[in-house]
Amino acid sequence: MQIIVTNNISKVYQQGSDDIWAIKNASFTVHQGDFCSIQGRSGSGKTTLLNILGGIERPTSGNVSINGIDLGSAKSNQLAQLRRQVIGFVHQTFDLIPYLTVQENILLPWTLDKHKGDMSIFLSLAAFLGIDKRLNHFPSQLSGGERQRVAVARALIKQPAILLADEPTGNLDKNSADELMRLFQSIHAGGTTILLVTHDNTYASYAGKHLWIADGMLYDRNAM
Repeated sequence: MQIIVTNNISKVYQQGSDDIWAIKNASFTVHQGDFCSIQGRSGSGKTTLLNILGGIERPTSGNVSINGIDLGSAKSNQLAQLRRQVIGFVHQTFDLIPYLTVQENILLPWTLDKHKGDMSIFLSLAAFLGIDKRLNHFPSQLSGGERQRVAVARALIKQPAILLADEPTGNLDKNSADELMRLFQSIHAGGTTILLVTHDNTYASYAGKHLWIADGMLYDRNAM
């Protein structure tokens, strides 16, 4: 089953009188249960691509559908619902709410949906990620690695159909990063579709599908 379909998407930013092509005529399909790595040099458009797939940014041209929903024609409340219920997003910059505690940040998707989830899932996830002793702290009281773990927990708490992860291991030590990737393998084995942006070739090798971005152009490394 096709869960992500893109058709000739481009993203162009204006810099003075110049057009900066972050993404150029990209077309690809991701099937349910795929584990896909996205690699490329810094500034090549990887984060922009994830933001488009997550409904955070709209492409300048082209079409994207997620779970059968055309993001171009979807209303803002539909996009918000899609992000809360279908897509888990681990941002490179964490994007935690500074005035909420760790527990409140992780449970935010449930709170926004007025959904009373299974707290045993929350507690086991927090324990696995090593933040169970920090639940009453605020983001400003955490290290960078701890904030990353909170962001991962928030993305996974709703058990999303699609996980978009932008350099999720970037602020973790190797042991923690290895543990996180094993967690990703586990949830992928359970049927979650994963798109992972990473600079680490070892972690990219966990994926079965490999995309490469260079100068805004997208290449399927499986076909190269």
